[in-house]
Amino acid sequence: MHHAVLLKHTLPDGSWHYDWLIEQPACTHEHRLLALRTQIRPDLLAKAPFETLKLQDHRVQYLNYEGPISKGRGTVQRIAAGIVESFLLTPDSIKTLIRWDDQTISYQGFAAEPLSDRWIFNQSIMDSRLDADTTL
Repeated sequence: MHHAVLLKHTLPDGSWHYDWLIEQPACTHEHRLLALRTQIRPDLLAKAPFETLKLQDHRVQYLNYEGPISKGRGTVQRIAAGIVESFLLTPDSIKTLIRWDDQTISYQGFAAEPLSDRWIFNQSIMDSRLDADTTL
């Protein structure tokens, strides 16, 4: 079973963003969390596509960590946690299905331009496991 977590990352200056971390099933090394920075809560259905910034993969410890981040980079607080039902990553797309506490959401992300760290995500709620099987 693989996991996803949404952390609110508050910086020392008081500004904040969300770090959306998705455990990559094919990875076994410590830095196996796909990391995406966003201002939108991906665990809630957005009314329009939303933008993220793809970061370097994060260590698996962040699935369960809350508190200060080393070197004065602020603090993180867990907002939501989910189960990764399916995951597919290519150089220019990300498709994943995550079961959050209240709903299961299908995500399709695409690089905003080739080799870009900016990714655009569309999402839809899955009403049943049958929907999920036909979407990804």
